[in-house]
Amino acid sequence: MEYRAKSSQIEKLRTSCVVCPVFSSKKMSPTALALDNVTGGYVSAIIKKESFLSKSAETKLLFPPEGGIERIILVGMGKEKDLDLAQFNKSISAAWRELSKTGAKDVTFLLSDCINKHLSLDTIARNLVLAIEDLRYSYDVYKSKEPASASEKVKQITAHYSDRKNITTAEEGLKIGQIIANAQKCTKDLGNCPPNDCTPSTLADLAKSLDKNSNLIKTTVLEEKDMKALGMGALLSVTRGSTEKAKLICIEYIPPKSKNRKPIVFVGKGITFDTGGLDMKPRPTSLGMKFDMLGAATVYSLMKSLVDLECPFPVVGVMACSENCVGPDATKPGSIVKTMKGITVEITNTDAEGRLVLCDALTYVERYQPDCVIDMATLTGGVIVALGDVASGLMSNHAGLQKEIELASQKTNDFVWTLPTWPIFKEKLVTKAADIRNENGLPSSVLAGAFLSHFTEEYPWAHLDIAGTAFTNDRQATGRPIHLLIEFLHKRMTSK
Repeated sequence: MEYRAKSSQIEKLRTSCVVCPVFSSKKMSPTALALDNVTGGYVSAIIKKESFLSKSAETKLLFPPEGGIERIILVGMGKEKDLDLAQFNKSISAAWRELSKTGAKDVTFLLSDCINKHLSLDTIARNLVLAIEDLRYSYDVYKSKEPASASEKVKQITAHYSDRKNITTAEEGLKIGQIIANAQKCTKDLGNCPPNDCTPSTLADLAKSLDKNSNLIKTTVLEEKDMKALGMGALLSVTRGSTEKAKLICIEYIPPKSKNRKPIVFVGKGITFDTGGLDMKPRPTSLGMKFDMLGAATVYSLMKSLVDLECPFPVVGVMACSENCVGPDATKPGSIVKTMKGITVEITNTDAEGRLVLCDALTYVERYQPDCVIDMATLTGGVIVALGDVASGLMSNHAGLQKEIELASQKTNDFVWTLPTWPIFKEKLVTKAADIRNENGLPSSVLAGAFLSHFTEEYPWAHLDIAGTAFTNDRQATGRPIHLLIEFLHKRMTSK
């Protein structure tokens, strides 16, 4: 899909379709009024005749009797003063669904009237792309016949603004939007891939391909013998029941003149299938366990986007990948393992395996002397009980880093909610058999974060539990929290 920004007089537009936002105030907006003048009062007449109320996401398809515009889609935006990012995305999505029925080959979105105190110019342009690309996405790799879609007839999308001064900013917003959309698509594709085809080796091979395509990226894959030499007893305890070999995948992005800067490090849980081990999951739950690698998929997609993002500082992505299966050598509940940190762990639940692969990965990244570390994982069912599919759980040992993530969350509507890191939760993990246990009942999401905090004392750290947000109840990956993380990086790029 080609996205472009344009400024011109509305009467000079020549396009298959125009999408015009309309607000619920009695007075027509400047853009709607200009479009009404071009069509000889046709738009206002239809609004009055058809009782178009301009409610949120209400749409109306029109066919002007004359002029260079073949179709007009009016899309309701609600009250002008209430328009925010959530409402904008909802209305653009509604307009795209209407457009997809028409067979139009190009479309122009009239966006000038949407700019307000809640929505900056670049935010509007970025989210125009994201709303459309989210609806365009489908995963049909394994379909024997590719389904036809009328919306795919659209080849060009234009973001139209009345002021020529806005075009450069709009173009930048469209560019960032496409980078984010591509990264989201990559994450979704990996998550939706069946577990017989997406294994730790698959992810390792994909990561290796990155440094073949760019001299700014270096990929290193640690095999099980390497992990054993490093003392990663926790990670290796998870992979024992599987015939697939675990991989610790390290992707380094090193742009010019940045070698002396401390990198930002992202760590992702990559359990490509989770049976629960000997503490086995029931069937309905197990159907979604191919998604237990979405933390790692997010890291891979994020690292892949850095060259296009032109990130000026170093970034490291670490993917801790394994299967958690049942087999003759599977780790038994009650086993005690020694982590790379030297902390011993009693495995009281083999289905609390994500924190076991992450803890050794979080120790390993100390060698990078990181500026900060952010891990992401589909870690606990408890975070779904607490926050549903609305927000990811956030825990951090650094107030500044926590605030940065919260601000990025607010900017992108990819919500997070900060959970407590009180010392009492670490105390609940103490056990007589070892230094700590990997699970101790409720509150599961907070205790999981408390477990990880034992291994993150050497650097600023934040943990995102994305179990409720990374995929849906009908088993589709969402691409979250890619938008949040790229906004986090983009803010650092533009402020330092």
